[in-house]
Amino acid sequence: MVPPGGDRGASSVIGVLLLIAVVVVAAALTVVLALTLLPQGDPTTGYAASFDFDRTNGVLVIRPSHVQEGDRYHLRVEGTDVHTWTSNVPQSVSCLNEGDDVDVVTSEPGTDETYLLREYEVGAPTRCAFTGASERFAYAMVGNRRMPLLDETYDFTLAIDPDGPTRQLGSQDFPATNDWVYVQRYDRTIEGLSPPVYVIVFPDNVHNSGYDWDDEPPDAVREEMPNAYSIQGDSVVVNGSAVEPTNDVYMVFKPGCSESKFLFVRMSGGYDNQILLDGQEMFRTGSTSSGTVYTRRGTDCVDD
Repeated sequence: MVPPGGDRGASSVIGVLLLIAVVVVAAALTVVLALTLLPQGDPTTGYAASFDFDRTNGVLVIRPSHVQEGDRYHLRVEGTDVHTWTSNVPQSVSCLNEGDDVDVVTSEPGTDETYLLREYEVGAPTRCAFTGASERFAYAMVGNRRMPLLDETYDFTLAIDPDGPTRQLGSQDFPATNDWVYVQRYDRTIEGLSPPVYVIVFPDNVHNSGYDWDDEPPDAVREEMPNAYSIQGDSVVVNGSAVEPTNDVYMVFKPGCSESKFLFVRMSGGYDNQILLDGQEMFRTGSTSSGTVYTRRGTDCVDD
């Protein structure tokens, strides 16, 4: 004889067990679907942002997707930061060489930590509208902005000690690798110096324009930097009126194996700035003249 309610009791237990099983399976499926549908970033960083690379009309186009609001992304070409942005707007990059490494990294807010999100090797040169480079491009173009890639193989420390009337910074000097200094390589003769040569434009008092030497120049300022001069024939023609504060001391640097040359083009401003090489004064802008060439030690030869 079956106790009253026996079948119903067993059925209730089985029903509860089935319900638990269904809940467990549903939870597992939810986790699996969530992991499958989430954008896949670098699993070691925790960032889900992704970036697609494709070539369009001869330029490399970087298309962000799943970017996180407020995150700052850095575009690097051959290890040099050439652009920073925070939006999901596609970025067009040209003047790239075959074999160039193009990376997108992000920075951890409030720290110096950076994380690689995407790396890409350029398979074939992109188009480049500038005539300054006959072999390898020495700069990258992000949109319409020319971003010079400094040549770290030259171990000179060329610097400026701004000598403004208020002497706000004491005797502090700033190297040519500072973000406010414009450097552009040319693979053709400039000011009578054979290639490769570098045109260098120093600012002399960033503070007077409301910035700090340690600040990153705003995009609007970076866009103006190439307009500080033009090349006509083989001459550097100064345009000092529209690109403050990056338009003061103009030079041409010619590296060499046995000796290197530094040509002073002109000073566009009223300060008497000191130009230093490896910490030693090379000249003062108020005590030299346009076209003066300073010969200094050579640097290690590098195959171009």
